Amino acid sequence: MISAEEAQLLLHQGKVADAERAFAAILERDPHNTQALNVMALRALRTQDLETALSHIEHALRMDAGSPVTLYNRGRILEAAERHVEAAAGRRSAAHRIHGRDAGAPFEDRTCGGY
Repeated sequence: MISAEEAQLLLHQGKVADAERAFAAILERDPHNTQALNVMALRALRTQDLETALSHIEHALRMDAGSPVTLYNRGRILEAAERHVEAAAGRRSAAHRIHGRDAGAPFEDRTCGGY
């Protein structure tokens, strides 16, 4: 049984398909794992499955509403869905959580392997 940390390492090693399978297995065991939900949301975003991406990211936010990574990823997904006002608000909220203030530039997403 692979852990979220091991799955994250697979992402950092560029073993994306292996990491995605690992995170999918983690979600089967723990459907509320926010790290796995973020990765699977970004996977869905990469394939333009915006409905699935939003579903995963909203679930992650229900588990941890204050996560800057999840807020930022939600902004990315909303931007892809052309929901620009909501996307900008999400990015501002993420920046505020990280920097304690609004910041114009997005932060580097290291948690999800730069997905």
